[in-house]
Amino acid sequence: ALDGRIKPVLGVLAAVVAARRLGFPKIVVPRANLAEASIVNGIEVTGYDHLTQLAADLGSKVPVVFPSEEKADQVSESKSTLCFSDVVGQGEAIQALTLSAIGGHHALLVGPPGAGKTMLASRLPGILPELSEEAAIEVGAIHSLARHGQFTLDRVPPYQAPHHTASMVSMVGGGSGQLRPGLISLAHSGVLFLDEAPEFQASVLEALRQPLESGQIVVSRASGHATFPARFQLILAMNAIGSGRNCSCSPVSRTRYSSKISGPLSDRLDLRLELESVGVAALTDGRESKQKPSESLRSLVTKARMASAERLTKTPWTLNSEVAGSYLRRELRLPRASTKHLDSALDRQIISMRGYDRSLRLAWSIADFHGKGSPTAEDVAWAALVQFEEIFK
Repeated sequence: ALDGRIKPVLGVLAAVVAARRLGFPKIVVPRANLAEASIVNGIEVTGYDHLTQLAADLGSKVPVVFPSEEKADQVSESKSTLCFSDVVGQGEAIQALTLSAIGGHHALLVGPPGAGKTMLASRLPGILPELSEEAAIEVGAIHSLARHGQFTLDRVPPYQAPHHTASMVSMVGGGSGQLRPGLISLAHSGVLFLDEAPEFQASVLEALRQPLESGQIVVSRASGHATFPARFQLILAMNAIGSGRNCSCSPVSRTRYSSKISGPLSDRLDLRLELESVGVAALTDGRESKQKPSESLRSLVTKARMASAERLTKTPWTLNSEVAGSYLRRELRLPRASTKHLDSALDRQIISMRGYDRSLRLAWSIADFHGKGSPTAEDVAWAALVQFEEIFK
């Protein structure tokens, strides 16, 4: 400020991480940002709230000004309070989302309004393994560039659910002056949920292809360019059309609605779940309405991910969804008896090679879910069924 007071700024955590990486032993930050900056180990951080304090510490003989005492920001840790035990019915969908969490698979939820698509997606971060300290700091660094208000260090993976009217800039990032991360980057290491996905602008949906492929997003503006991390788990949701007696949609409008999710984007969705509305029976049947708590599912997911990470130790991947198709077909090759349905579908050109590999990745997640050493024929068949029902017709 003009009177020498040092105000808090955005992006302090990212700056401290960069300073440590570049080998600086010390860094000076606004005192209001001191708690946030002190999260990073291996670098000495000092906070000041007036320039005269810094000048005095550097040897200048100046009158030191101490502004009115203001409490510095405190770093708080947030915990997810959403639990799958709150969900009534939808047991198969919860099991499928657990598989999605195990392998990091992107998913599409299709169902009528009120079936619970948003409720299910919002609880997915609660069953993902907690972020490591390094990952939490990386996520915190992204959020410190865009945040307004008190800084929060999250061990729970982030969750972003933008409205379908969200603009390209809000999703991708940018802005005038300092480039800031968008919602795609704010979902890094967590979940990005797009409800009513076909209603999003086509340009916004297509912008997802780069981060889904590379795990980062490049933002270019006249003022410069920036690269932000953006490796997230994508969950899309859309209404089921043409499946009910009261549906008055024309065949043309149905095709137009579903085709808004382009082929290249659809190819990256490993799971396709069709949800039904919850009936009265689910409300009165205690066995059906009481699902496993998220804490229990998170333990299962963590154990399964450890199994896949051990299997992929000497590879650049840790999740089943990341494994290259060539590696699946050579190094992790399954007996022909286990893949006969897939092989036949590929020969008949019902599925592409990408769909073939996608089914294998999901089959390995199913095996990890059940604690098996490798997928069985039933696992491969189920993985194919949830994507390509015509294989079994």
